[in-house]
Amino acid sequence: MPHDWLQNPRIRAAYEAQALANAPTPAARETTRAAPSTLALAADPPDRMNKTEREYALQLDALLRNGELLHWSFAEIGFRLGHNCFYYPDFYTILANREIQIDEIKGGHITDDGLAKFKAAADRFPFFRWRLIQKTKSGWSVRFSSHPQPSANPKSKI
Repeated sequence: MPHDWLQNPRIRAAYEAQALANAPTPAARETTRAAPSTLALAADPPDRMNKTEREYALQLDALLRNGELLHWSFAEIGFRLGHNCFYYPDFYTILANREIQIDEIKGGHITDDGLAKFKAAADRFPFFRWRLIQKTKSGWSVRFSSHPQPSANPKSKI
């Protein structure tokens, strides 16, 4: 089955909700048609999971069922790194200890630009746990990991 990942109710519900939210009106569809060659060359839109991300989402679902995670979401947050420079991680998760973890998932190749933005975001926002995870032939491999830095004044109230 070409879309067997849709059998997972959590992923299917998120996919359907996103499709409804992004569906253009009939009038907009008529005015925004792209040439077929453009559509054939286009990569996955940022709000849709690729195959590697879907596999990782299944791993997160297992962790959620086991109680190791409280929540996970895909492509919901972004970080401003500078003027007209943003980084949108693949996943953010809330661990059982209430720590927020940002996971960037990569396949066989990691670009310099992607790695630079990831590391810049990890440096700029040290209060999250950051992980760069690569899918290899032998399984998942954590290529980069940082742990949250404690605040300077842990007793301060905001």
